[in-house]
Amino acid sequence: MPQATKHHLSWLTLGLLGVITTALSAYAFTAEQSHLFAGGGSREARAEAFSSGSRHVGLATTTQRWFVIDCRNSTIYAFTNPVPDETRQAVAQSCLDGALDITASVPASSFAWFGAAHASLARQSWDDMNDYLGRSFATGAREGWIARYRAELAIDNYARLTPTNQTLFRQDLVLLAANMLAFSEFLATQYVNKVDLRPLITEVVETTPQASQWHFLAVVRRLTRQSAQGQS
Repeated sequence: MPQATKHHLSWLTLGLLGVITTALSAYAFTAEQSHLFAGGGSREARAEAFSSGSRHVGLATTTQRWFVIDCRNSTIYAFTNPVPDETRQAVAQSCLDGALDITASVPASSFAWFGAAHASLARQSWDDMNDYLGRSFATGAREGWIARYRAELAIDNYARLTPTNQTLFRQDLVLLAANMLAFSEFLATQYVNKVDLRPLITEVVETTPQASQWHFLAVVRRLTRQSAQGQS
């Protein structure tokens, strides 16, 4: 075969590969976008997308993260509004299935394990909730933003946690308190609202530098003042 013909075929092959790659990239982008925005903007519509099975996990890490966040928000909406029980259960099951799909391919996805724990909480599967929450601790012990989500779940269900998970929950509080500027609002809110957990939160906050403790107290005073004003 003449050399010029070989070069021509090589460029033609590269061109075709470029077209195929671009087409696949565009398809993947469109698919990810459809997963990300399935159900539209309203909480009701997004919960309906989960209950109908039209909300999918997606492939990208960011899309999967938003799937878990969307799951959490849709589950809270479904279980705190006048929604048929069958819809509630369908949302929780869809969230659980999706979160476990993620962990099947990415076992180290701490946030997906949290998503599975949150869905199990909605289904009142306490053993599963503790199991998945423990896996989230194990795979993301130093991730402050995930610890914030875990702590919220743990605070609201402290009595249902296993002794091991109660200990791990304290470690999450220590992690959050160590970054007081970022998480002071969350910690102070829990301190004001969860009277039974005040001794634990106080114990953790007292392990931080003096400046962090003063910052925490200032936020507690502000929230307490706002609460009193709202009740007057």
